[in-house]
This record gives sequence, C-alpha cells and structure tokens, in this order.
Amino acid sequence: MHAPQPDVRKLSSGYKFEHQPSETSVRLDHQGRWVSYRCDSGFYRRCMNGDIVCDKGETLLSPAEKTGLINKVAETLNSWSQSWEGCARIKSLLVTAGKLDFDYFQGLAILYKDTYPEGVPILPPDRYGDLVVQPVVGCPNRACTFCAFYKDKPYKMLLADQFSRHLQGVRMLFGEGLLARDGLFVGSANAMALSQRRLLNYLEQIHGELGEFKRGIAAFADPDFSAPRSTEQWQELANLGFDRLVVGLETGWGTLRGKLGKSADLSKVQQAVYDYKRAGIGVGITVLAGASEPASQQGNVQRTARFVKTLELERQDIVYLSPLESASVDKKQRAREFHQLKEKLSACTVAKVIPYQMQRFRYYC
Repeated sequence: MHAPQPDVRKLSSGYKFEHQPSETSVRLDHQGRWVSYRCDSGFYRRCMNGDIVCDKGETLLSPAEKTGLINKVAETLNSWSQSWEGCARIKSLLVTAGKLDFDYFQGLAILYKDTYPEGVPILPPDRYGDLVVQPVVGCPNRACTFCAFYKDKPYKMLLADQFSRHLQGVRMLFGEGLLARDGLFVGSANAMALSQRRLLNYLEQIHGELGEFKRGIAAFADPDFSAPRSTEQWQELANLGFDRLVVGLETGWGTLRGKLGKSADLSKVQQAVYDYKRAGIGVGITVLAGASEPASQQGNVQRTARFVKTLELERQDIVYLSPLESASVDKKQRAREFHQLKEKLSACTVAKVIPYQMQRFRYYC
C-alpha cells in the first residue's frame, strides 16, 4: 500500500517530491511544471524544445510514449494532491501540476520554437544550466567539416525590436524558472563577431529585461571571425560579467586545422587567449579526438599539447576534449587518440581537462 503522501524538499528551482514505497519521484518548477520524473520504468527529463528523454538522454520518446508519460505524471501528481495534508502552498502547487496536460506542454514547445528559431544547438558542459539568449544566430564561418550544428545557418544579427521580442519570449517561456538560471550564455556560434557597440547594446537590453546573473556570462568565440577589441574593451566586457569565452581550437596542428575548415594560422587563437586572460576572462578550449589519420595521431597529440602549453592556461580554465562523431572515424582509433590527448593535455596544463560529448547535448528544463 502506498504511503499517503510523498516527502517534499525545496530546491532553488522548485520542489522535489519523493514517494519512497513506490520509488517514484517528481521534480517541479515553481509554476508546477514537471521537470523530471523517476519511476520503475526509468528516469525521464523534459527538454525545452518539447522532447522527453529517458535515462542518460540518449533515448528520445516517441509522440505516443510522450503522451502516455505526461498522462502518467499528471495521474501521479493528482493522486498526491488528493492525499496531501500539510502546507497549503504545496497542495496548491500539486493541484496546478496535475492539471498540466499534453496540450499545455505542446504549447510550451511552440513558444520555444518561436523564441529560439534555430534552437539551442550546443553549450559547453559546464554551462548546460545557463539561460541562453541569442542576439545573433548562425555562424560566420560555416566551413568546419566536422560541424553538425551550424553548417546551414547563416550568421545574422537581430534588430533591437526583434531582440526585445526574443527576450520577452524567454521571460514567458521560463517564467519563475529564470530564478534558477544564474548563468547567462550569449549565443549563437560566435557572439564576439559583434562590434563592441552592438554587443554592449544587447547586454543593456538583457540586463534591463532579465536582470543580473551571479554566475556570470559566457559565449563561444572564434578569433578568426571576431571583431577587433582593445585591451580596454576586453576589460569592459569582463567588468560587465563575462567570465568565460570558449574557443574551438580542435587541434594545435595548423595543417590539420586547415583541413577541418578552420584557419591553419594559430596566431589569432594565441593572441585572443592572451587578451581574454589579461582582462580576467576565463578561457575554454575545445579539442577534437579522432580528427587525425591513424598514422598522424602521435604527431597531432604532440603538436596539440605543445600549443596548449603555450597558452599558459590556469586552474580556472577548461580544455573540453570532444570525440569526433562521424561515420568515417574508426571508434577504436578515436578512443585511443582521446586517451592520448587526455594524458598529454593533463600533463602540460593545470587547466581542467574534461570530456565534451557534443552529440548528447540537450537543453533541459
């Protein structure tokens, strides 16, 4: 027999309910929207785009499965609300949560698509919980042979009124959930391509509409397609909250980097990292594993480690080591290069070296 009501714990993002006898748990946001659900059949999470995934996020539920799960969660929450004896606010939240059906969540998915026309393609793993705003969409390069995110997405800036509507959509979509998003990620593929004036104007709009972010601001940056900035301008961005810029190095071997669709000249990357760090902005560097031919792996590992060492990264910096997902890449060779790169990079820098599974990214609620 089930216990009359679940245990409840308050979180910064809402509430977590756990019913021990049935081994069922539900996490709700402050508006009663379920965020995650655990039961005997698995662990499920909602994504901002309307998807629902199971366990580690690799299994996407079909429309029929999604409808069934949403109904099951609603039934669970209705049962708990009926048996709830205690705080009236918690009971009210459970009652509200039990009324949110498939149509409601479908409406959120439509709002997401209106607010983020290109979606949220990718984030660095330490910024998965950030609030994403997109004053720009697409990528100014689009020549990277390995990129699965931006090849068909031209770089475009939003006009002031368009960006204002975007921010209003963000506020509507997240609601009180904004309180739990303490970091800001300025998308899309290269926010630093914006001129200083335009970027500052966007930041002013962001802070005016959404407030400050205590965890700071991060963005992707491609030094070969970024606007020129003086030392004072980089410092200005740091003072406004920028604390991480993520650069796609991919490899420290210029020849291979050129074949991957990026500049073979690494001097701009080196100078950019120096500029960021001089201003006090943390650095993230992405490195690909599996991009080189088997006969060239050792050379790629050695060259990449040597180049990363010249960047003089510090403990607050991060090297993101990402396995290249491609049908043409031998998985054993990729795994070998991944481990070699991790060993060499960990030995040549005090920065954290962490795995970056780009293909597993989901922008979770």
